[in-house]
Amino acid sequence: MIFRNKVSINFLMAFVLIFLVVSLIASRWSSAPVGNVLALLSVISYVLTLIPGCVKTLVPKIKRHPLVVWLSRHRRYIGVASFCFGAQHGGIIVAQRSLDMLDMHTYRQYLHGSILLGIFALLTMTSNDRCVRWLKKKWKKVQQLTYVIPGILFWHVADNMNTQTWVTPIAGGLICFVIGTLGTRLWIAVIHNQWGHKTKEKPLLEQK
Repeated sequence: MIFRNKVSINFLMAFVLIFLVVSLIASRWSSAPVGNVLALLSVISYVLTLIPGCVKTLVPKIKRHPLVVWLSRHRRYIGVASFCFGAQHGGIIVAQRSLDMLDMHTYRQYLHGSILLGIFALLTMTSNDRCVRWLKKKWKKVQQLTYVIPGILFWHVADNMNTQTWVTPIAGGLICFVIGTLGTRLWIAVIHNQWGHKTKEKPLLEQK
């Protein structure tokens, strides 16, 4: 299980504390609704889960930096926090707009949000050692769904531009940064793979 050790309990307590503090600040002093601030926290948490992998590919010299190592070690918990913040954001939207969750039109109208929560829920449910043992090689394929999220997030933010607050440009900037970073990481991986294949082939003059 995810919440069974001291580290898990610490992360759970930190999550609850952040939620309470953000709710208090957003409700009293922030111009942005609580739901929007929680959505931003979800995006920030998601970005933090991607940093270790991107650093190893793009800036390998600092991959052993204490912060990078810490993020890598606790990436699973941060990902769960991202889902929790996103689910709370969705729950607040449902309550504020009195949405009928039994009506399929609701899911079509909020298709991007539904897809995002579905992916985050799947990643969260499989973020435990038991699922790693059960799914084996398929586990990595399931976790690769995380790389679909930035595109859907961009769609989600762009579709809600009519309700702009100070949260919107920050979230949009983070999403564009992630898309650019992941795109660069993919391009480097492709170049390395092509170069690796070329170095394994013998020159034509040496082939018998």
